[in-house]
Amino acid sequence: MAKSKENFERRTYGRKIRIYDANLEVVDLWLGYLKKNSVWGVGVKANLYKQEPLSVTSDMNKFSDGESTLSDVTASLDALTKENSNNPVAKRVLELLEDPAFAKHLSPEQLKEVQAKSESL
Repeated sequence: MAKSKENFERRTYGRKIRIYDANLEVVDLWLGYLKKNSVWGVGVKANLYKQEPLSVTSDMNKFSDGESTLSDVTASLDALTKENSNNPVAKRVLELLEDPAFAKHLSPEQLKEVQAKSESL
């Protein structure tokens, strides 16, 4: 008696949905709903793309020309130390900013601000 063998075929189907000018919160909610209510064995893949305005190239050129990217150090440190002066994250950020590897990218004024802030903590 011959043995019988069953052959199964695997098929993959793809669907693409493009959403333009959507609110990111709505898209996140929708993707969460799809993930929660998906059928077993059906995979869902989502690629999110965000469109930037045309002025983004001029902003990128500023950084490539050597402009300091740490221009708002004071405001950032104030935000970290605002609620709690013993904030361990703020202390670690100050330690890193005082490190010579980071300090070389700061202007002398910014370096003085960082040193003054670290002394106040």
